[in-house]
Amino acid sequence: MRAFIALPLIETAPVLGAIETMRPTLPGLKWVGPEVLHVTLAFLGEIEPSFVEAVTGAVAEAAAGIPPIRAKFGGMTQFPEKGPLRVLALLVGDPEGSLAAFYQRVNERVEAAAKKAGLPPLNQDWFVGKPFVPHLTLARVARGGRDPGPSWRQATAGLGGVLEAPVVFARCIVYQSELRREGPVHTALARFELKESDHARG
Repeated sequence: MRAFIALPLIETAPVLGAIETMRPTLPGLKWVGPEVLHVTLAFLGEIEPSFVEAVTGAVAEAAAGIPPIRAKFGGMTQFPEKGPLRVLALLVGDPEGSLAAFYQRVNERVEAAAKKAGLPPLNQDWFVGKPFVPHLTLARVARGGRDPGPSWRQATAGLGGVLEAPVVFARCIVYQSELRREGPVHTALARFELKESDHARG
């Protein structure tokens, strides 16, 4: 199965409002729905169902005692950064460094679980040292659609007041991802709430 680990966006209203503002001026894009708004921490690729338990155990360990992660929305960007746009994304700022710290914590534990099971590294981005760029994917170029070119920058220029706001991630999920013609379908395999331990609160 195709799997990944992510922080879902729980309060989606500001982002959905921004999408509705941009949609009429960027008709060549296919916009995501609220159920798939998330920050990916680890893309695991194709894994055997038998290894899901080890992955969820690693994430449970990583999430234990971690309070909700406070971040903020940043500016818009495209992927790849140069050349034709394939993905339009909203960057997520990490002023406290807690998002990057949790990314490292999750991937260290998943890597250890893979080694224990005799598997190769699961998250190749982590393994090769690719920088972590937290973001929410908002849209992709639709099948048969045209790259909007630099016009997306004008379409998003007035969204600062909507998107430059604090955001809290309070849940970490291990997802199964199924690619379908109409778009990806993500099914939660395990959910972990982020909350301080009783010892930390005391």
